[in-house]
Amino acid sequence: MPVYFIQGENKFSPVKIGHSHDPEIRLGQLQVSHWETLRIIRRFAGGEAEEEMLHVRFSDLHIRGE
Repeated sequence: MPVYFIQGENKFSPVKIGHSHDPEIRLGQLQVSHWETLRIIRRFAGGEAEEEMLHVRFSDLHIRGE
């Protein structure tokens, strides 16, 4: 299951880290409620454990919610 990084068109926009069987479908789901055009900036093979590792690694940059 791919791990993805999704970000708005502004390079200073927050980055969403997640995992999904189909990151493009997830991108569409997130886009519905977002004012910026979102894009997948990185994806790689992994899953829940890899996503969790990234959340821990970048915990100092965490904003809120997801």
